[in-house]
Amino acid sequence: MPKPGVIPLRPLGVGEVLDGAITYIRSNPVVTLGLSAVVITITQLIQVPITILALGRLSTIASPTAGIEQLAGALSSTLGAALIGGFITFIAITVLSGLLVVVLGQAVLGRRMSLGEAWAATRSRVLGLIGLSLLSSVVVVAVLLAGVVPIVLTVAADAPGGVVVLVGLVTMLGAFAAAAYIGVSWSMITPAYVLEGIPAMATFRRSHRLVRTQWWRIFGILLLGGVLTAVVSGILTVPFSLLGVGLSGSTPGADPFASPSVLATIIGAVGTIVASTVTAPFSAGITGLLYFDQRIRREAFDLELARAAQFPAVPPAPPQW
Repeated sequence: MPKPGVIPLRPLGVGEVLDGAITYIRSNPVVTLGLSAVVITITQLIQVPITILALGRLSTIASPTAGIEQLAGALSSTLGAALIGGFITFIAITVLSGLLVVVLGQAVLGRRMSLGEAWAATRSRVLGLIGLSLLSSVVVVAVLLAGVVPIVLTVAADAPGGVVVLVGLVTMLGAFAAAAYIGVSWSMITPAYVLEGIPAMATFRRSHRLVRTQWWRIFGILLLGGVLTAVVSGILTVPFSLLGVGLSGSTPGADPFASPSVLATIIGAVGTIVASTVTAPFSAGITGLLYFDQRIRREAFDLELARAAQFPAVPPAPPQW
């Protein structure tokens, strides 16, 4: 089969999806790794000061004179810092995934993109992409929280402990199953929205149509990719974590901003930058290649890709994403 870029133009196996997710990084490392490094570094530059301020508030808990108000203030500051940091990371990863999918789309055709070209091709879809990702995340979280409601009602009704455990087990398993089904069904909203240019809300139906006939296969590949990503991320962050733990065991200095906890936070942020720079393009590559694979299987998209790559055996035509 023709292979103008990182994958052959035919239905893909699991190994080909994983290999393609690595190959497109190797074929264009400046954009994939460089773009990831820039985005993740910016997020860490925002998150680290927030985390340091939260650590400063938490240090008041250790004081013997700390009261309830100080404790509540420290906990609220920590929670607020965690929420702000998580939201910043979410937005950054969402935008980064859209940019990387565009780069992947050209890598499938055997072409390379610059940072400027990737941004120019994506910027008009950034706000819509963030909105789609937020909406899908809210729905998944709402489904998970719905599994907690029967447990709360059972406890409020003074039901026996065995009944509470049984209800909790059934409802939480059901909530996790429903959340997993929705998450996998909507796993292709990013490539569909960025590459096809369809309306935002139509992206959910589009993703579901692409996934529904092979939900278990896509679930398995995404799960495998997630495990590999977690393993690689853990390996890359371990040296930084050990260094941070070593610094935390030393005697703090007089300056709170030079304390080991702050230094450990900064070192941990460096580890996050290193790990995410490698894993973010890999994760986006798996999702994007599954999108191409499903379109090839369901829509004969390989013919469109071959035309776009201008193979001699196929009359050239502009790509129809």
